[in-house]
Amino acid sequence: MSLLFISFPLLIKSSDDQQLFRFREQSDTRGTLWINDASESAKVALDSGGDSYFTGGNVAIGVTSASRGPLHVHTATSNTDSNIHLTSAVTGSNSGDGFTLSVSPDGAGDTSVALNQRQNAAMRFYTHANERMRIDSSGNLLVGTTNTLPAISNVEGIALSAGSYGGRLEVSRAGAEAVSINRKTDDGSLISFKKDGTTVG
Repeated sequence: MSLLFISFPLLIKSSDDQQLFRFREQSDTRGTLWINDASESAKVALDSGGDSYFTGGNVAIGVTSASRGPLHVHTATSNTDSNIHLTSAVTGSNSGDGFTLSVSPDGAGDTSVALNQRQNAAMRFYTHANERMRIDSSGNLLVGTTNTLPAISNVEGIALSAGSYGGRLEVSRAGAEAVSINRKTDDGSLISFKKDGTTVG
């Protein structure tokens, strides 16, 4: 291995004269490290003031081999959850801010996963660049609407409410029937009406 100062401030070559690492000062406030493959093509670039990239393979954190790529995050410590935590300048950067994707969120013996919106705000779900569903900050599940009372408000959508409207279901639409209920094969009740756990009606 040899060190050379050519067009780059620091160039590290292998014993067969292949470039392995290149370091370069891009400006007074920015530097870049490139890591090359056998053909001297950069597969990893770490830029202190610009874009960085990894194109040489999958990335593993907490484990030596990524069993699924391109990113595999693993926590080897027993009774500990594994997290990807996302924050912004708006949310703040503390552990109680932003959004967390967790595996084994309850620690020992827990194989569940959790999506944790840590802010007092909605969690929104999109397809084809359009919002289709959300869980608002009160826990209301809203499909096709942002209104917690679509039937009362005469707008289309489905709302399964929590909070002050806990246990309330509203369905509203234009055109065909708003609700379709089907029972397969055997006969029996389609809907059961109860009050305080006792059947009525």
